[in-house]
Amino acid sequence: MNGEIYWLTLNWVVHDLNKRGGIKVDGKVKKIQIIKGDTQSKPAITKKEVEKLCLEDKVDFLWGTSGSHLCAIIASVAKKYKKIYMNPLSVANRLMDGKNFNRYTFRSCLTTEMFGKAMAYYYSKRPESKFYILCQDYAYGHEVAEGFKRGIKQYKPDGEIVGETYHPLFLKDFAPYITKMK
Repeated sequence: MNGEIYWLTLNWVVHDLNKRGGIKVDGKVKKIQIIKGDTQSKPAITKKEVEKLCLEDKVDFLWGTSGSHLCAIIASVAKKYKKIYMNPLSVANRLMDGKNFNRYTFRSCLTTEMFGKAMAYYYSKRPESKFYILCQDYAYGHEVAEGFKRGIKQYKPDGEIVGETYHPLFLKDFAPYITKMK
């Protein structure tokens, strides 16, 4: 769903810019063309789609995707083929750390640390003092949880993490996890 929302927004912006004549590149005004690559939220397909965009479609710029594990793949391919990659919504801290940073990748969104600490700050103003962490089992979930734990230490030192569980992506039945939390 995130991809569809961003796809619609991107198309609107490109339509508006092209209607005004396009963008200036090396002193020439050019129209923008969007070529969609579908990751299907699968790492192997993501790599294949991004390499196709770079090698066959000859894109100059990569933009998107939801899922930090997929974003890391796109950043790696962008670096390999020296393509600029703008990450507008994958928020894992590790995407831009010293190990994974590259000069072709940029991020224009918040980070997992910010999300986790903001949640902890919110709870620092509330009466709750015991917390159970239930997050998705991938980079985003683990890093938001770590940010929350650091935030609780900082903003509510008397707060206590009483448990922590990570569930698979696309889970529909949370009953076993709720039972475990109880």
